[in-house]
Amino acid sequence: MARFTKNDLIFAIEEVNKELRSSGSNYNYVYGNRNGYHAVDLCRGDKVVNCLDCNETPRKLAERLEDDYSYYLEK
Repeated sequence: MARFTKNDLIFAIEEVNKELRSSGSNYNYVYGNRNGYHAVDLCRGDKVVNCLDCNETPRKLAERLEDDYSYYLEK
């Protein structure tokens, strides 16, 4: 299994955000951290709506991002 880094997670977030922008959504995902751990937040504009997950590996957070995004798209 290839290493999955913070930069890979940020790239995954950017790709999902492109899809959201093209659909006209006001929501976007943002990389963050909590006490030195990785985190992904769902935001509407500049306001955090939900902490998607934190205290996980970048790979696990990217999987959670994909699951959350797919759920909203009803895939």
